[in-house]
Amino acid sequence: MSTLYLSEQHACVKSRNDYLIVQGADKRMELPLAKLSQVVVSGNVTLTTPVMQSLLEAGITICYLSAQGQFLGKLVPPLAGDAMVRQKQHRMHDDPRRSMLVAQACMHGKLHNMCSMLINWQQASGITEVDEAIAALGAMLHGLQEEQNSEMLMSIHTNASEVYREVFGKLLDSAVTGVWHSERAGADCMKVLYNLSNVLLLQQVTTAIHLAGLDPDIGFLHRMSYRYPALSLDLMEEFRPLIADDVVLDVLNRRIIVEQDVQEERGVVQLNPTARKTFFLAFEQRLKKQVQHPHFGYWTSYRRCIEVQANLLGKYLAEETQEYRPFCVEKRRAVKQGEE
Repeated sequence: MSTLYLSEQHACVKSRNDYLIVQGADKRMELPLAKLSQVVVSGNVTLTTPVMQSLLEAGITICYLSAQGQFLGKLVPPLAGDAMVRQKQHRMHDDPRRSMLVAQACMHGKLHNMCSMLINWQQASGITEVDEAIAALGAMLHGLQEEQNSEMLMSIHTNASEVYREVFGKLLDSAVTGVWHSERAGADCMKVLYNLSNVLLLQQVTTAIHLAGLDPDIGFLHRMSYRYPALSLDLMEEFRPLIADDVVLDVLNRRIIVEQDVQEERGVVQLNPTARKTFFLAFEQRLKKQVQHPHFGYWTSYRRCIEVQANLLGKYLAEETQEYRPFCVEKRRAVKQGEE
């Protein structure tokens, strides 16, 4: 299964039988619905009413972004699964002790994978400036079980993010930063990519939560918000370093996207159309990358790992399992190239 990214402005999408027909300015493409799990529409792209009906009937989510990559909204099929599971999810949310167990598991996954990601990049590049950050995150992870208060847990969440972000830019190749015209230009480039990457990952996680029959708005680590789906943010924490952050560093260090690909229009900093398509492709390739699942040992894609975690969380919330185990990878994680 794949995500279809539609970013060519003024393109039109129609349907015929079980196929989508994408008509651009000088290119036509036909795609079978059976191979899609999500459609991401960026900017001025037209989907006909029959297309939207076909996608929803097939259980495929449609996510709308602005041309700058900002999330606008989404069309989702009816929630799958048993409503009783969502009722148990709400009850567990209202139980401070049980809610804290889920929140701690999500936080454990976040801290563990932050450390693993920094160690992997450090070993690949020989950078030593991140040693203190790795030690600090490790200390937070070691003391995690001692925290039984939601405010204290969120404080760790905030502190960990600050420590991690402070050293994130140091993982960039000096050959990349050395050609930037200014520090601000480089920061703008990283920020645009980071924001877009997180938007795409959040929508991927939310789709998996919908497929698992859970309520994306009722979380445990993150508080409920009128703007953001709390449970999606909870589950996203485990995968953010491995997917969203890693792909940003990869496209910058390999110079797939460079400073000149970022432009400012009407005060808004954004990727140019060609770079946006390039980043969509890089992000999709990351979702298709094969990894060895830490719990079950089989090889599968990151996209499937997200779906499996949503299902595992659903089983725990339905009281079918005794604990929820976060997705945690070790340093020098087992990864091989491949597609679903």
